[in-house]
This record gives sequence, C-alpha cells and structure tokens, in this order.
Amino acid sequence: MDGKKGQEIRKNAKKWKDLARQAFDEGGSSDKNIKDFVSDLAQS
Repeated sequence: MDGKKGQEIRKNAKKWKDLARQAFDEGGSSDKNIKDFVSDLAQS
C-alpha cells in the first residue's frame, strides 16, 4: 500500500504490535495475569 492510507495502516500495525509485545513481556499485563492465575490454582 502506498500513500497516506498505507502509512497510517503501517503506523497503527506497529503501535498494536508494540503494545502486544509489552503485554507479554515479563511484568506486562498478560504476564501478571498468568502468574496470578497459576498462583490461584496452586492455592486451591
């Protein structure tokens, strides 16, 4: 894709990719949620 629309789509895709990577990195929201879930299972 060329032009402004293509640039906008690539910019948004990179933004969402970076946000997803942060969520899955250690200390990110997904990492924390998984640790909390496993901790809850272990206590049951």
